[in-house]
Amino acid sequence: MKKIKKIFDIRNILCFLLFLLVYFLPLVFLKIDKSFYESLKTIPIPFWVYKAGFFAIGILTSLIICLFKPHLKEKENSLIRYGIRRFILYLALNYVFSVTLLVTFFRANNLFLTYVLALSGLITSLFVLMEAVLIKKPKAWWTVLLLLWHLLLTVSSIYIFLYN
Repeated sequence: MKKIKKIFDIRNILCFLLFLLVYFLPLVFLKIDKSFYESLKTIPIPFWVYKAGFFAIGILTSLIICLFKPHLKEKENSLIRYGIRRFILYLALNYVFSVTLLVTFFRANNLFLTYVLALSGLITSLFVLMEAVLIKKPKAWWTVLLLLWHLLLTVSSIYIFLYN
């Protein structure tokens, strides 16, 4: 019962909403051009899958941050303390790569840079997974979904880059 009270604590809810807002703020101001996506030769994945995926990954990333937030106060174990710092760094880099990927693909229409950014996002999500395993193994499974999302983005950006 105490775990349920901890999940629905007002600080956890505010933390979740804050990071969800930070994740979706660029999506609000960025105009996504569906016609550019449809003009390219792509993997037969509908456009709405990517939109739903970015929405789900924003929620998942906010949830991951709130799950690992209690470990920020870890003082005893220096491995976990430094792991949390790297975890936050890799999540921040992953966020920057995701937002920059959207800008370069939909605004700049640069396929090569999109491919490089998708690959960078895949690498940072792999690092997020490795740091999450070091911090708390049962909670690390949540980061696998982030890794799979970036794997899909990387594979589709490689395909788009090579065939266009």
